[in-house]
Amino acid sequence: MRRKGLGKGSGKGYKNILGYDPRVHSDSRRGIKQPQSIKVLNLLRKSPILEQKKMGVILAYGDGLKVRNLNYVSSDIRSIDDAQEIVKLVPYYNDYDGNKVAKALGELNPKMIESIQFGRESSPVLYIKIPYWTNQAFDDKGEKREYTDEEKKQFIKEVYNTFKKAGVTPDEFGMTDYGNHLAGWYEKLYEYNKDIDGIRLWWD
Repeated sequence: MRRKGLGKGSGKGYKNILGYDPRVHSDSRRGIKQPQSIKVLNLLRKSPILEQKKMGVILAYGDGLKVRNLNYVSSDIRSIDDAQEIVKLVPYYNDYDGNKVAKALGELNPKMIESIQFGRESSPVLYIKIPYWTNQAFDDKGEKREYTDEEKKQFIKEVYNTFKKAGVTPDEFGMTDYGNHLAGWYEKLYEYNKDIDGIRLWWD
């Protein structure tokens, strides 16, 4: 049976679809309809965080849409599985292949990853943050100690070699220094310094 007034702005049945919003209900009682964008935003706010991050990437690339954001990076993704779902939202972009990138991520050592970010800086970009402490990593076993410089250097090489083997060698493979991009390529990684906290992969 159709609920009385549903979809007609008369305030009946709305709470059975979305959570109670006093302003929306007040407007509805006065016959003021909410723009579709507000309804979508309300739905998004109530969605799981992974779905919100997915939506950010979808809007950034604008596939089939009339909007896009050429400079967008997601908030921290805290698991390999979630990161794999998100990078596959972009199946192909020149030399970027979402399935191959997801496969490469799945082969990395989770003990050396604190978080992952994905987005675009015109073209696809991926950030992998290296934890300072062992208990900050994805695969936290309760141990707490600082990672050594040698461990970090080995992981950086592992990341480069893993993506190369997967057939998705990035056009730029550099480092980050607590949010700042460092001019760096794989061949120069032997100049590693202890201020490096992450890896940046970018595909043209």
